[in-house]
Amino acid sequence: MIEIPRNLERFLYYERFVNDGSPTGLTFRFSSSVPTSPLHCVDSYKLPFVSVSMRQIRTLGNEWQKAFLGPPGQALFPVHPDVVNHLAPDYLRQVVWQVQSFRNAVPTASPRTVFVFDDLQRPCCLKLDYPLILGRFPADLSGEKVWIGPHISAYLTTISSNHEVFFLPEIDAIETTVRKDGKRSGAVLRLLEIWSPGEPVDKDLILIPAFSLFGSDKLEPKNEPLLVLLLQCADNPTEKLLCMFIEPLLESYWYLSLNHGLIPEAHAQNILYAFDSIPSYPLVVWRDFQGFYRDESRIPKMLARTEVGTYHLIPLEDAEYAKQRRSFLYDWILGHYLLDPLISTAQLSCGVNTSGVLAGIREFTRTALAGIEADYFPVNEWYSMSLERPQNGQYLSMIPNKNPKYR
Repeated sequence: MIEIPRNLERFLYYERFVNDGSPTGLTFRFSSSVPTSPLHCVDSYKLPFVSVSMRQIRTLGNEWQKAFLGPPGQALFPVHPDVVNHLAPDYLRQVVWQVQSFRNAVPTASPRTVFVFDDLQRPCCLKLDYPLILGRFPADLSGEKVWIGPHISAYLTTISSNHEVFFLPEIDAIETTVRKDGKRSGAVLRLLEIWSPGEPVDKDLILIPAFSLFGSDKLEPKNEPLLVLLLQCADNPTEKLLCMFIEPLLESYWYLSLNHGLIPEAHAQNILYAFDSIPSYPLVVWRDFQGFYRDESRIPKMLARTEVGTYHLIPLEDAEYAKQRRSFLYDWILGHYLLDPLISTAQLSCGVNTSGVLAGIREFTRTALAGIEADYFPVNEWYSMSLERPQNGQYLSMIPNKNPKYR
């Protein structure tokens, strides 16, 4: 078995074991099977691939074939072990009998996204179709959900800017029909390389998921949260929290949102911090572009609905919905899912001044929005969503609240 490089090994440890899950409390209650779950998978497991005729697949380019070369005239398509029984009979027979079509995989924080390490020329993750419940929702991957991420990733490689934007590129995707119910399935190829527009970052950096900054270590529960270790020696921990973790995040968030119409789904799983050394100041790195929303009042033509569809589109013609969705993404997803636990951990363990942090965030955001239309957000109102698991496919509506604390 190929040995995983030390920095990648450390990253995978954080992904799997230094994570308290979503505020819903459902992350570990509704996870994948024990042999494939982040907490319980021993080291790795065998990820099956099935051979599909090239005539029956769609890809964006040739990167998929470079990474997962199939037999002549065939493409290899990955299938999560939990959904093997969803395969049509011909493909199920392949999984049962053709052992050579497996790869070694390690689950990440999201069980349907796996690190594949048989060939480390370009370490990568695969985001898989998983038409079962993970956390609160089914994690199926088909149609526009497959393609929106690689399209956004491709767009970001073309922009020219003095602003620093860093991300894990999604360089290809594949979609086909292998399920016995006839529904389409897809997979996305994401490199574990940090890119900025136009080029990879030529450094061997230490990647830490945002949730690992304040999460507890499941294997070493006596360990202090990483955030505490990074702030405890600071002369001014309040200022360091703002300068090291929050302001660079807000700068990137508002640059993408206002200049390119790409509003990140900025919860703690979609944000990584990349360190040259500890405790240097990190880069903010985005991952998983499927969660990004496109603000139609600002997006470029190559990401318009006519080019890539309407999935996660904030439509130009519905101004009220646009304000509510922007608030939901900023006040609730970024605020409740990331800023709240980050600030709380720093306050409890390092004596960070919460009022000072909130004032700094509000000032940064007000400055970013200076000159932007006054109705970008609802006035004195913000939107959240129930933390309950939806029943019978019901739609969860956004909930209005008064007095937003982060703007």
